[in-house]
Amino acid sequence: MDIANSIKDKGFYYIPDFISEFKVNALLNSIKKLNSEIGKDKATVFYEGKKLLLKDLINFKLKKLLKSSQIIFSKENNFFSEISSNIFRDHYLKRIDYYSSSISAEPIINWHNDISYSGAEKVVKKFHHPNFYKLRFFLYLTDVEYKNGSLAILPSSQKVSSAVASLLYDKKIEYKPHWSLQQFCKYIDSSDVKDKLINIIGTQQYNDFISNTGFIFNKNDTDQYDVQSKKGGLVIFDDRCFHRGSNCSKSERSVMRYIYSSNSIN
Repeated sequence: MDIANSIKDKGFYYIPDFISEFKVNALLNSIKKLNSEIGKDKATVFYEGKKLLLKDLINFKLKKLLKSSQIIFSKENNFFSEISSNIFRDHYLKRIDYYSSSISAEPIINWHNDISYSGAEKVVKKFHHPNFYKLRFFLYLTDVEYKNGSLAILPSSQKVSSAVASLLYDKKIEYKPHWSLQQFCKYIDSSDVKDKLINIIGTQQYNDFISNTGFIFNKNDTDQYDVQSKKGGLVIFDDRCFHRGSNCSKSERSVMRYIYSSNSIN
């Protein structure tokens, strides 16, 4: 199964040793000369539209601008664009950033998906089209494992979350917060949602999802879905999938993120 088909089916794809350890170390050292701060809110953003590049130029952040250009026009990013073109009918580069997470007993981020309005109590604007989503390319610059910064992805969960998004978009169900995995499981088990969702995805896929997420009501986490990786490994995933970033119990986690978005609803 090729990369695009695997992402369409399972929602993700992992490539070990995508770049060499030498290249990882060189990239990490050059970035830390620009920003050595730790925390997602301390991220170094290399691309978020042309306005950011222009702003860096105006503010004479020439070293950052040079590094941004190297990253944007790298063969790695060209590969990411190529993968995106095999999945989206039309796509664009939305963001490239780097951040480092500190040692902590708390997860970097708990189980959630990225198309559920961040758990808002009400959606003020209209519901977004279910075909609008993003591909996220996580390039690890440090080793990761369960309880030390690894990303966990629930296979094929994008099919369930996108079906819910479709029901909301078509105004067939009432909105309730469903950003977290626990919220989502309760939401799709409600009488208003369950039968309509099964009509789209089928009984088997619904039951599989419920079975695969039972851990969230028992021990609240599992290592079953973690993608453990050495530095230089790459995880590509559909952000409609439910995913989680584990805590960093041993060492900091450093990651480059390249985000591509759909630019068409067809």
